[in-house]
Amino acid sequence: MSTLMSGLKKELAGMFHSLEKSIKKEITAVRSDMSHILVRVEETEQRQDTQAVAIKDLQDTVTQLAFAYRASMYKLEDLENRNRRNNIRVRGLPEATGDSDLEPSIRGIFNSILGNPVTAPLCFDRVHRALRPRIANSDLPRDVICRLHYLEDKNAIMTKMRGLPNIDFDGATITIYPDLSKDTLDRRRTLKPLLDHLRSDGITYRWGFPACLIATKKGRSHTLRFPEELPTFLQDLHLSPIELPGWQDPIPKFSCPMDSSLEKDPLKQRASLPSGICTKAWPCAVEVHLLSCLSYSATPSPSPSGA
Repeated sequence: MSTLMSGLKKELAGMFHSLEKSIKKEITAVRSDMSHILVRVEETEQRQDTQAVAIKDLQDTVTQLAFAYRASMYKLEDLENRNRRNNIRVRGLPEATGDSDLEPSIRGIFNSILGNPVTAPLCFDRVHRALRPRIANSDLPRDVICRLHYLEDKNAIMTKMRGLPNIDFDGATITIYPDLSKDTLDRRRTLKPLLDHLRSDGITYRWGFPACLIATKKGRSHTLRFPEELPTFLQDLHLSPIELPGWQDPIPKFSCPMDSSLEKDPLKQRASLPSGICTKAWPCAVEVHLLSCLSYSATPSPSPSGA
């Protein structure tokens, strides 16, 4: 019996020894795999941090390019409107008035506005119909574009028109507007709900360029140029919030989650960027100081958009 027990003990000891050896071998293999995984995780985290910094730099660059693009577009819009500032757009003159009769007819209309004799001299650089084909199956005449040689004459006509209703000329109803770029007219059309809001509160406003709205309340002027200025503009005028969904802004809004360590000290991570990635911030030319503000009046004036 003792011999049997001794043999059983030896057999169990061998089995336990073999099992322990096998487990130790597996544990060693698992530890080796875990070590490799840890290295790969650390490398992945480092790459992720590097990519996060690179993405942040790209976002900053895109934002600054968007600001530069917006500034350039506003500047181009301002230059176009300055090129048109001697122009007046006359709407409603029948197409029956031929090209040769346009200038005498327009001269008579403008002189009647100014209170001068119909044949009084007015110097035009050119008078022509809008350069577009007529609308098919429509009796609406094309607008007439008049460029006066002297800006003083144009300003005098627009000033007189503020207090006048539409003009009757040979049975046709004539309306007169300043000649503005399409971008400016589209923006003013988009801002119409805001203009109605200002009128309802008795706040006077005038237009400046480029696309600059100047409202006056209690002797103080408040200027609105860009969409991000709208909340401050309304707050300064003590107006309730208003949505202008059609007023699009090219400035992107990024929401890229970043590691907290990058947010705390991004310069530490920038040092690990590859040499081919530029991390130097560009100078940001955001504001366009073009407030030469050719304003038509301290009160709302008519425009083709009805704004």
